[in-house]
Amino acid sequence: MPDRILTAQIVGVDPETLEVSDTFPGTYGFYVRLSRDPGAEWAAEFEGIYKMAPRAARPPVVFRGDTLCVYFLPAYIQELTEYTGFLTDIVTQTNQAVECRNAVLPDDNAQRETFRELLRQLARTYQQTR
Repeated sequence: MPDRILTAQIVGVDPETLEVSDTFPGTYGFYVRLSRDPGAEWAAEFEGIYKMAPRAARPPVVFRGDTLCVYFLPAYIQELTEYTGFLTDIVTQTNQAVECRNAVLPDDNAQRETFRELLRQLARTYQQTR
């Protein structure tokens, strides 16, 4: 049975760390901290929602466990506050999508009890044939 996907919230921005990456020339990578590492499935959901979001500029974001590294062009610094609000919305949408998926997972205890009841019935059938 598939596992429940954890959710996470943005808990802060690291003002001290700026990354420079050859992959994203001209950008500074800054860290957005999450409340936990929600896992690879959450990250995939996040990536899908982020890519489909109706926003002209979407800087590259790299998921690193409990951290999102956003590669932002300094020329757009005036949009940084608006962007972090957008990013918060994307995290909220990701959590909502994950919770919808989690809601349709079978109840393990109920499923296990149904399985046991069927085994009890089979056991009685075998006892009657002896």
